[in-house]
Amino acid sequence: MYGILASAQMMPSSWIDTAAEKGFIAVLLIIFVGYFIKRSRNDDNRVKEAYATSQKNMEEQNRVVREREDYLLAESAKREEIIRTEAESRERLIRAEAEKRESILMASQDRMLETLDNIASSLNKMERSMTKLDQRMDAIERKIGDGSGKGDGG
Repeated sequence: MYGILASAQMMPSSWIDTAAEKGFIAVLLIIFVGYFIKRSRNDDNRVKEAYATSQKNMEEQNRVVREREDYLLAESAKREEIIRTEAESRERLIRAEAEKRESILMASQDRMLETLDNIASSLNKMERSMTKLDQRMDAIERKIGDGSGKGDGG
């Protein structure tokens, strides 16, 4: 109530000043609110731009990562192919070496068999010679035994 009485006692020029003052505060308040609304919209736009930029960066990074993975997979496949080729080459060399050694072993065994056959043949010949020698010795002993028996009796 005191405010109403105080305003009634005011002069018209003070009313204008009061209205101007209150209007000025209202204008400042409107400017202040407008400024924060505009700033909020700008912040939203900056956030959206930052989000879009980060999305583009993430997509670019994902693309780079996929390219790198593809490159690494291709290199890995090349390495596996090289390893497989080298393994096949080694396997062929090992087989060839094994066949070579096997043929050398077989030739050596064949020579040994021939040598054993020759030894067996020589032993057979020696045995026949010994048998003939034994037969001759027996014949000589019989002759000697027959001859000495004739000389004693006569």
